[in-house]
Amino acid sequence: MKTALAEPAKSKKEHRRDASLAAAQELILASGDSFEMGDLAKTAGISNGLAYHYFGSKDGVIAGVIDRFYDRYETVVDERMDPEVAWELRERQRLERVVEFLYSDPFAAVMFGSLSHRHAVERDIRSQRAMMANAAYNIRSGQQRGQISERIDADLAGAAIIGAVRATTMMALTMQPRPASGEVAAQIWLLIASAVGLDG
Repeated sequence: MKTALAEPAKSKKEHRRDASLAAAQELILASGDSFEMGDLAKTAGISNGLAYHYFGSKDGVIAGVIDRFYDRYETVVDERMDPEVAWELRERQRLERVVEFLYSDPFAAVMFGSLSHRHAVERDIRSQRAMMANAAYNIRSGQQRGQISERIDADLAGAAIIGAVRATTMMALTMQPRPASGEVAAQIWLLIASAVGLDG
């Protein structure tokens, strides 16, 4: 039985930087990108000089918050799951976890909605491309196991799946009241099942 490798302990500097990014996220959630470096320093309990030392500029702070969000998001999307489990069961479970993450992470609604920072756009494009490539690879693995029809174009289906997850969840996050995350996942699954030729 394999044991998980322990992550290296973070230094005091890394902890302070992480705490500063968490404070920056709260500022963005409260007022968008209208905060100043002094606001961050005060909220995080650090000096102005240290804030500039960690991030270089306000743009650097916002980029750091955006990267933290995508690191969390990609960890859920790319979670390794048991390949022996049937593709349909495994990927539906993955989808449910992704939607639940996007529902529970307060930064998702900002990231997919009102934040138009240049780094947000650049990171989103990179992330979406990587997710589409991984989805295509995942579909091919299902085809190799005979669980998905060979007639399905894995690249196109992968793009359709990632687009469906993104667009549907984005819409759900803006709805009042929000539909339950399970309801959203079930709706997206119908699209995924169709994209890969399953019955749903």
